[in-house]
Amino acid sequence: MKRFVQWLGIIIIVGVAIILYELYKINNKRTHTTNINKYVKTLITTAIMFDSGYEQQYIIAQEAQQPTQIYNYQIKFDILIPHIPSNYLWKTSFNQYKTLMTFNNQFDISYSPANNELQLRFIIDAVNNIITIKHIPILVWNTIDITIKTRDVSILINNTLASVYKFPSIPPYLRFPISVKLGRINNNFLGYVKNLKFISFDKKN
Repeated sequence: MKRFVQWLGIIIIVGVAIILYELYKINNKRTHTTNINKYVKTLITTAIMFDSGYEQQYIIAQEAQQPTQIYNYQIKFDILIPHIPSNYLWKTSFNQYKTLMTFNNQFDISYSPANNELQLRFIIDAVNNIITIKHIPILVWNTIDITIKTRDVSILINNTLASVYKFPSIPPYLRFPISVKLGRINNNFLGYVKNLKFISFDKKN
């Protein structure tokens, strides 16, 4: 009987220790996730067609714990590109890049129907730094994930790394308030965008 009580005590102690450890892991994971996703601004949820008359502007305000300038941020969105095999709908603008979104007139994302490619353009000290991603799948939704970490840029399409780029000197920072312009009247890509999010990782020390 005495040995049974001893073993029961050991089992209870071990059980409590396991429970406390699992609770610690859950809380740690929750805290970590909260810190990572602390500054998330959702601009679009449902699908919006970027037709010839579409143009919209949003302002992302600075939150209390954010610095005025941010160097680590992320843009995520889903895009559906229609299969348009000729320049019939665009006429003379077929070879022009179609602006999807612009951030503070410092950073823009556009699409070329003629080349079926996305272009990221960062303007730093009046110099254009351009990243091109070719062969975007058409007629299906694609998730685009652009992450900027100081001077390093990575672009994922459908969770697959499509391109990386490193700025030689000055990083492509953004300053609050951030003006986000979507589309451009009479020069849109005639497709759809949804689930557009802007995520900032920087916070004040």
